[in-house]
Amino acid sequence: MLDHIPFDPIRLRDVVLVKNNNTITLITRGVWEHIHPLCNNVNEQEYAQANQWVEQQGKFARRILAIAKKDITSYVPHTDLNNIERDMAFVGFIAFEDPLKDSARKAVQKAQKLHVLVKIISGDSKEVCGAVAKAVGIITDEQQVLLGSQFDAFNQ
Repeated sequence: MLDHIPFDPIRLRDVVLVKNNNTITLITRGVWEHIHPLCNNVNEQEYAQANQWVEQQGKFARRILAIAKKDITSYVPHTDLNNIERDMAFVGFIAFEDPLKDSARKAVQKAQKLHVLVKIISGDSKEVCGAVAKAVGIITDEQQVLLGSQFDAFNQ
């Protein structure tokens, strides 16, 4: 590995620069909405299909990482990788889920018996949060999920 920009909660992605033989490759992974604008090989129809697939996976509580890459001819250490992180090729998705602990639903039920309101604060998508909250019994309908932007609007 030649260089790495760790996952950034604002950029919602990380970057790795690797060298294999004489090829230097920039690899970016992160949230689809932030990876797609960096890519030059996804048309409108593919973008719509990808959005639909990502949303559907979220409803199964699966988190999604989008992967893009770009071969570059040279690299100077400590270069700001943000400046070369464009005109990339979308490679694909990684879908994964973190299984709920067996005790999660019981803990929520116990809290509810004690009249404690349980809330989830997460950086995951609305669909993932809704699926997890529904699975542990915090909500009954995914429409009950409140986005950070909606929450912020309460203070205005």
